[in-house]
Amino acid sequence: MQPTEASRIFQVEIRTRNLKRAVEFYQAVFDWKIQVVSMDYAMVDTGAAPLVALWQIPHIEFPVGVCNYIRVPDCAQAAARVQQLGGRICISQTQLPGSGSFVGTLDPWGNEVFFWQSSSPGEPQFSGSARNVMWWLEIPTTDINLAADYYRALLGWTFLTIVENKDVAFTNQGGLGRGISLLSGEVGSQVRGTTNYVTCSDLAALATRITEAGGRVVRGPVTGIGGEGSFLIFRDRDENRMGAFQPV
Repeated sequence: MQPTEASRIFQVEIRTRNLKRAVEFYQAVFDWKIQVVSMDYAMVDTGAAPLVALWQIPHIEFPVGVCNYIRVPDCAQAAARVQQLGGRICISQTQLPGSGSFVGTLDPWGNEVFFWQSSSPGEPQFSGSARNVMWWLEIPTTDINLAADYYRALLGWTFLTIVENKDVAFTNQGGLGRGISLLSGEVGSQVRGTTNYVTCSDLAALATRITEAGGRVVRGPVTGIGGEGSFLIFRDRDENRMGAFQPV
């Protein structure tokens, strides 16, 4: 499969057990414009793609987490390809009338990757200038070469190994500002689930806001690979793992 405009991250969905609490947390931390559209769903306007949403999960057995939706031309085809490559389906294809359909999958390392098939060719509209946007995504794995092969075969994304660290591979495909990276070895085996990073202008001030809003910083700030900037990793009030990146 060749990479196309369709095979990119279309939406990042942050799950919560309390929508009001999550809205208050992310407004305080990132100053996001958030519109509650139903009793259990809210949309975030960061001023740039991808879309960001907050979803209050329906019951205690459903896990929290952060899920990335990749836009594809055909959900059924994507789901079949996932299974052929060793992944599995966790949520069968579901129709959302007037919007499109989605299917939930797990890659061979247990990372959630959802696919979105839009019912219209139009693109979402954003208001104002981009600020505190989703910037890059880390996908943990125990085998970086197998993971690179998996996503290349599934979506056409081509990963290059970072010279300074053979346990990291990177692609600028996928629709995010900085791109997507694979982490392997000790990091990949210890960290479960993907990590989305949001841009910010002051990590020290952001760390203070995270703590004051009820979250906790679990790593950093530290300088990133290649000296491009600094990052930190935090847990929100639902224990979702998120990151923030401050460019040089």
